[in-house]
Amino acid sequence: MTADHLVQKTEWSNGNHVIVNFGDTDYTDYTDPDYGNATIPSHGYEMLPDTTGPAPVPTFTATAGDTQVTLTWTHPPDGDLVGVKIRRSTNTYPTLTTGTEIHDDKEDVDLTYVDTGRENGRTYYYSAFAYDGAGTSNYSTSTTASATPADVTPPAPVTGFTATGGNHKVDLSWTNPSDSDFVEVEIRRSTQGFPATPTSGNHVYNCACQSYQDTGRTNGTTYYYSIFARDEVPNYSTAATDSATPPNP
Repeated sequence: MTADHLVQKTEWSNGNHVIVNFGDTDYTDYTDPDYGNATIPSHGYEMLPDTTGPAPVPTFTATAGDTQVTLTWTHPPDGDLVGVKIRRSTNTYPTLTTGTEIHDDKEDVDLTYVDTGRENGRTYYYSAFAYDGAGTSNYSTSTTASATPADVTPPAPVTGFTATGGNHKVDLSWTNPSDSDFVEVEIRRSTQGFPATPTSGNHVYNCACQSYQDTGRTNGTTYYYSIFARDEVPNYSTAATDSATPPNP
């Protein structure tokens, strides 16, 4: 017999009706010499199955990343808890019989799971169910969380950015980052200082190239350039900057 069952004593020498939980340690009024014997039912005892599920998972969070969702949770305090099962769906929060089971934490100690291979821009719905070890298991009601993965990491900045003044022109050159999702650069120009964002100052050029000649500049005027690398989202890198003054003849 296990702590997942109750033994109900339906007849005793004093005629009392008591229930004893074999998982408890308080047996003050229970001294049956056959305690633990498999023939207890023949002595007037009935095995009562544990049909009560654990309390729900107290905290459950889903944090979106790039093509992944990080799930974290805590355990309820139930003494007969075995673990937590997590199910996922792209339509609504799953029940115990819908969606896809993605994790069973009965062997876990860190109470976290990274659900990889998800599609950026799609919302994923998760349900966590605590369960015990009684027979085929009793489950708690669900605790839910959702997240929408997204790429929020920009490529690295360009390197070696230089601006060289010439007659009514400024020659720009740089080296693009090696990030796999790099798409192109955005070049901005100002005569008041380095443009701080990919939308400030004046648009000069955007391309996946590594040099550009900015013509039609005024000799003797200092031009401030900022260049931003971007991916397909677009996420923009921090700026690389340089300035140049086309010389007077």
